[in-house]
Amino acid sequence: MTKENGEPQAYGVETYWDNRYSQDTSTFDWYQRYAGVAPLINMYIPKSSKILMVGCGNACMSLHICLLL
Repeated sequence: MTKENGEPQAYGVETYWDNRYSQDTSTFDWYQRYAGVAPLINMYIPKSSKILMVGCGNACMSLHICLLL
């Protein structure tokens, strides 16, 4: 992604993320919300599975998997 002036976003800079999360307090699921992938998760991942969610940012996906799987 780029800024309005065409420069690339500074995703590798810690202050970029500090500013982003302090300014935008809503959650963000970059791929899909849980409801969109729940049928696949329920079909292929047994409820007894242990799941490691790495780098989830502020997405709700992990919460929904824990609560509903």
